[in-house]
Amino acid sequence: MEGEMLANEDIEVSTDHTSDAPFWHYPLAEREAQSRVKVVSEVVVAGAQLGRTIGFPTANMILGHDVDLEAGIYAVQFIRASGECHFGVASFGRRPTVVENGELILETYVLDFADDLYGETCSVRFVEFLRPELRFDGLEPMIVQIRKDVVLARRVLASEGPIAPLGVADGGGT
Repeated sequence: MEGEMLANEDIEVSTDHTSDAPFWHYPLAEREAQSRVKVVSEVVVAGAQLGRTIGFPTANMILGHDVDLEAGIYAVQFIRASGECHFGVASFGRRPTVVENGELILETYVLDFADDLYGETCSVRFVEFLRPELRFDGLEPMIVQIRKDVVLARRVLASEGPIAPLGVADGGGT
């Protein structure tokens, strides 16, 4: 897998495991069983609309600075306030390719989805860390990488099986 998989330092790894594999290495079902799944909930806000112009519209959420989450790209489950669930690819970080010293933001490209989410409180369940946040030499290399991230996320999420409703072994939120 591209990039280094990073662990959430506040999560205690069970002594049942024989390796020192990081948190994100374990399948979602195993993390859920051990209440080790990271979920955040926040209102979807309007962004700069760049994702829409490059073919990857995102649901943007401003998370508190105290959120314990590594900057990077994740395969996620996106849950609307109604309980409707979708797969997605999320970027958490400062968007170094497009903004100098940007604000921390969670941007989720919801796969196979085209509805308005502004003002809706939604949740993002982090399934797997895909890679660290990178600075690209322009939009074209970034778009190429986003396409690769989407392919990888689809593969990861397909192996996870059906989406469980939020609140069922979700490990709580931020």
